Amino acid sequence: KEIHHISLINGNYWVSTNNNGIIIIDQRFKILRTINQENGLAVNQIKSILKDKQENIWIATSGGGLYKLTQNNFQHYDKNAGLKANRIYAVHEVDNEIWISNAEKGVVKINSLRIEPVFEDFGYINKKSKTIASDTNKNIWVGTEGKGILIFKKVTSDTIYTEEISKVDLLEETLFTNYRLETDTLLISDGLPSNWIKKIKIKDNSVWVASYSSGIVNFTYDATTNEISQEKEYYGTQEGIKDLYVNDLEIDSKGRTWYATRSGNIGYIYNNKVRDYYRILEKNIAINTLLIKDQNIYLGTLGDGIWIANLENPKEIKQLNGTKNLNSNNIYQLIFDNENNLWAGTEKGVNKIVLDQNNSISDVFYFDRSDGFLGIETCLNAINKDIEGNIWFGTMNGLTKYIPSTNPFIKIQPTIGFEKIEIAYQALDSININQYSKVLQLKPTQNHLSFQFKSVDINHPKGIEYRWKLNGEFSPWSNKDFIDFANLDADTYEFIVQSRNIDWIESDPITFNFLLKNLYLKNHGLYVLYMVVSRLFYS
Repeated sequence: KEIHHISLINGNYWVSTNNNGIIIIDQRFKILRTINQENGLAVNQIKSILKDKQENIWIATSGGGLYKLTQNNFQHYDKNAGLKANRIYAVHEVDNEIWISNAEKGVVKINSLRIEPVFEDFGYINKKSKTIASDTNKNIWVGTEGKGILIFKKVTSDTIYTEEISKVDLLEETLFTNYRLETDTLLISDGLPSNWIKKIKIKDNSVWVASYSSGIVNFTYDATTNEISQEKEYYGTQEGIKDLYVNDLEIDSKGRTWYATRSGNIGYIYNNKVRDYYRILEKNIAINTLLIKDQNIYLGTLGDGIWIANLENPKEIKQLNGTKNLNSNNIYQLIFDNENNLWAGTEKGVNKIVLDQNNSISDVFYFDRSDGFLGIETCLNAINKDIEGNIWFGTMNGLTKYIPSTNPFIKIQPTIGFEKIEIAYQALDSININQYSKVLQLKPTQNHLSFQFKSVDINHPKGIEYRWKLNGEFSPWSNKDFIDFANLDADTYEFIVQSRNIDWIESDPITFNFLLKNLYLKNHGLYVLYMVVSRLFYS
């Protein structure tokens, strides 16, 4: 192998080769890992590797561009990986397979062997599916927009496989047959309330279906006979649901079926009765998603962040807040990982939220394209956690899998420096503005100053914020990286500016001191005496 470069990174040797990608070797010369075309690179010709101050590893290739490796374990699937389209409207895991609704191109399932289209043979290729569920027999239930429910009915049969006439092996083969549930079906008396299906939830043998605007229906599925009962219960406005535009359904440990609606209502159905909480947030804001954990119900809203209510007393409700903010208040997805961190999908990527014992935010980790979360905008309720604890996010730009990692997230303190200082519209270039420790003497006519400052964050350049003060209190944090001061009075001034990154880690502050002389007192000693007397007089 032709070797171009060797870098010592994190105690291991990273070897850049001409045709075999990168070979990572420990100090005992044991090969730990290879990075090449088989796991993500466009080419195997590697020129150089380096690690920056933010722990990112950069890979320079010959003909394949520049790559950045991050700390985060995201795996992305899109059309280039074998999907039929990039938009993923529903995600569901069953029997170690991931089933997804793939835009208007049908249903696709992903397992350890391949990506396999399933849906397109059944005439649904032009219909969106916003919900996928499975029952105890592992049948797959797909709710569509305008075509009712498609059920992939799982049948197990014995198939004889022979290599030789004298040898017969009995193997289990999994087959899927299908039939539809629609408004005119005879499988349920009177059919579904609508062919536009928003959400399906199944617990034991009870199936709950929320339509887009025609209420909720409940019926029984017999796992023994694989049949659906003809009797059903319908819940609409007459039964007590005050907003039929249902966005999400969940079932708690007591068997109560909770719903969240477009106008900000939540409620539950139990023992054929509806308990509706009208505008639980006391405002007309859509509740996009709901998640139940322990004794709490978590509500993701459109524009108002996340709220937490008590399951037994939902009016006991509070907005989720703490030491940090989310990167967006438009919440499309919610799920807990195996470490009890709350993940929230938004239109700007995802947030990993660390909660304290009081259900307040103690930390937030943000993930977007810079961190390997290539989907960016997540899709409503298209999220699932598989049996291994991996989280699957459906997005507008593909399917993203998050693989939990034992590697700690390394947070780097930002540094800040002055980019430019102008005095009376003239750049101050006679001194080193970032190393000047004296008090700059200015004429009375030089009373207009401008400061421009900068912190660099390669991973999240738009996440940097600044605050400043001039002989007073700090300004609020903002992304504005310059400030002007006009018509300053004669005085001694100290300008202080500080930055923080997307993790809210603050830089050390930097300062610049200057003295603006009085027009009538050119002697510095007299000026100082004048200022002291003036302050004593007016104090």
